[in-house]
Amino acid sequence: MAIRNLRSLILVAAAIAAAPASATLVQGNSLQNGLNNVTYGNSSGTVDADFYDVNAAQIDNDSMWQITSGIASGNSLILEFAGFANNNSFGIYDIYDPSNTLEIFAGGDAAGSFEVSLGLGNTFISLFDGEVASFTSSAFGYYLSGPGGNFYSQAFLNPGGADQMVAYQGAGDIYIDALGYGATLFGPGEYILAWEDLPYTNSDGDYEDFVVLVSSVTPIPAPAALALLGFALMGLGLARRRRA
Repeated sequence: MAIRNLRSLILVAAAIAAAPASATLVQGNSLQNGLNNVTYGNSSGTVDADFYDVNAAQIDNDSMWQITSGIASGNSLILEFAGFANNNSFGIYDIYDPSNTLEIFAGGDAAGSFEVSLGLGNTFISLFDGEVASFTSSAFGYYLSGPGGNFYSQAFLNPGGADQMVAYQGAGDIYIDALGYGATLFGPGEYILAWEDLPYTNSDGDYEDFVVLVSSVTPIPAPAALALLGFALMGLGLARRRRA
């Protein structure tokens, strides 16, 4: 690895360690109503229920992620109420190089779309599309990209450091019909990510522009992400010595 690239990694690592977490105000009722409409009290969908309070139930640690429970993560597009719906794309990115991405949903994908992302160490695959990306480590962030800009789960990468995404974790007490085929338990290994697709200061702040359920993932704190970077650099060093 070139010294310049190593210095860039160190700078990014410092930004990750310093990034604060804070709750974000969701404006209006559209996100709440949209999620209420797909929430039930049982798996058959015969008992109505409301989703969690979209302001009070946000999780703080939603910047960096890792696949758990094997190698596969499911991604279900629930809602997309946006003028840029046909142009927005969603995926994951290398937290140490945000230009390195793997697209999961393209602009043509609509609510009800499903995709599986595979994580094999630091190699990620969009199963149905067949796209492959190699990241610095097994840690990643989520992004939304479109005519309104490129936005990241790590708020410090966004214009003005704004939080363009809010996240909710399942508690195993409600059922979500994410794809329109039937309700399934919203458990602890599942998260709903809701996005704004314009810079926050120019947006309506309703966070209903792109709403996706992701499963078999877990958010990771900054120390864990930095440890993964250390392991990745150690492995790179060993590989270089073997080649030498």
